[in-house]
Amino acid sequence: MKRDELLKNVVDVMEESANRNSLDRLISTCEESVLYLLEKAGGSTNPKYLSEKLDVTMPRVTMILNGMESKELVTREISAEDRRKVEVTITKKGRSVIRKRRKNLTEYVDRVTSDMDEAEIETVLKFITKADQIRKRNDTAR
Repeated sequence: MKRDELLKNVVDVMEESANRNSLDRLISTCEESVLYLLEKAGGSTNPKYLSEKLDVTMPRVTMILNGMESKELVTREISAEDRRKVEVTITKKGRSVIRKRRKNLTEYVDRVTSDMDEAEIETVLKFITKADQIRKRNDTAR
């Protein structure tokens, strides 16, 4: 793998596993996680998906989304076909927060790995990936 591709992979894994450290103090860790999940889902999804992925109750998701709507990070719309369904969509402002986070994380990874060769970066990526897999297994076991 080329260095640029390796660095992108390191950023992707770190972003997914270390999504708890908000770089934009205007949003909470939960809100940042929701933005990340919305981006990964193509920009919109439903509250049930967010509840399952975040491992929180639906009332907690509602509270998170209320705060995010007031900050104009997401919108919620009731489905025209089925009024029981709600679609949560990331806004331009929400996408801007994610872009800023990714840029900051990419710059950080680049600084940390600047003196490493491709083999060393591959080792870092394997370690981070393995640590994330263990974290996911432990989260699932709870």
